[in-house]
Amino acid sequence: MPVFTYRALDAKGRNFEDEIVAESSEAAREELRNKGLYPVAVRDAEAGPKSAPLRSAAFWKRGFSSAQLTEFTRQLATLLNADLQIIPALTILVRQSRTESARRLLLRIREDVNEGKSLGGALALHPRIFPELYVSMVQAGEASGTLGTILERLAAYLELQRNLQRRMSGALAYPALMVLTGFSVVFFLLSFVIPRVAKIFDRANRDLPWPTQVLISGSNFLSDYFVFLAVGLVLLVAGWIFWIRTEQGRWFLDNLKLRIPLFGNLYRMQAVARFGRTLGVLLASGLPILDSLAISKMVIANRVMESSVEQARGETHRGGEFSAALERSGHFPPVFTDMVGVGEQSGHLDDMLLHVSGHLEQESESTIQTMLTLVDPILILVMGVVVGFVVVAILLPLFEISQLIR
Repeated sequence: MPVFTYRALDAKGRNFEDEIVAESSEAAREELRNKGLYPVAVRDAEAGPKSAPLRSAAFWKRGFSSAQLTEFTRQLATLLNADLQIIPALTILVRQSRTESARRLLLRIREDVNEGKSLGGALALHPRIFPELYVSMVQAGEASGTLGTILERLAAYLELQRNLQRRMSGALAYPALMVLTGFSVVFFLLSFVIPRVAKIFDRANRDLPWPTQVLISGSNFLSDYFVFLAVGLVLLVAGWIFWIRTEQGRWFLDNLKLRIPLFGNLYRMQAVARFGRTLGVLLASGLPILDSLAISKMVIANRVMESSVEQARGETHRGGEFSAALERSGHFPPVFTDMVGVGEQSGHLDDMLLHVSGHLEQESESTIQTMLTLVDPILILVMGVVVGFVVVAILLPLFEISQLIR
């Protein structure tokens, strides 16, 4: 729905200027009258200089970035902890919005809250922007009367996840650039340099050295069957993508991720850390354990492990021990299940979960750094051997030609 800016007076003649979401200017005026205000001027906000309808449309498809969501959560927590009510707090955030798209989103949320919805209910209307984990924590904060504290924990959680993703992306950028550069060099040599060298030797009626023959054979193979290879590769990738979208394919892929040597253990560790931290935050927010398990299992993003959590949830519902059920699944490391057991016995399960999740996050990050430290020299060695072989295969016949000329 469009956004309108208005100027109105109340029964005492006081002036009000703000924005409102309505289907039309007439509907906006009617809504203002229902609120006890007398509209003086109502105009379409998009008609002003700050309008950006195309950008806003793109925003609704894209949603908040992780940085915007974290900033919004932290600012709202600060305002609520300063004893502001939710409507004034949202009004301040609307005025502080840096983009038109964010302002329109916050206006919609404020209007929904103003009409009687809870904040969690208003956020739930935008599932592509606010995930179920976010909405559930907000609803838990509203129910317990500690919304400001819950939002602070949620902002810290979002910031931690964003920093982990950013460090991972930065660490993988250099190896990816090396691989791309190496393949580009080899492709250039095979496509342009080797065919010209082959023509020179054909004219000289000389036998080529075996490294050059290998390269020429590879170059000819790529040239003759490039279309077939490209079509085959596209069909193979398309078939793989189609299959892994089926239920059987998803289970196979998720099970494969856990069984890959070296990387499978790292993948499992990160999934357990995400699950443990999310569950700890939800429990600390006052959400019941069964509801917390139903929500936190979604951040694992692996059907095999999610199934184990669901089985543990069922046993917990029947009165069993949550830690014992996780241990029997075989997908959770002993350090995690032991700490969960200690938390169950002591009554501080949320603290134990946050503690062990932090330990697993540090351990996984240390493992990643070690692997990346080894990846760089291995990539340099492999690319050096490949490029060196190609260069030698090109230089050997050139040396023979120079000797013939002499």
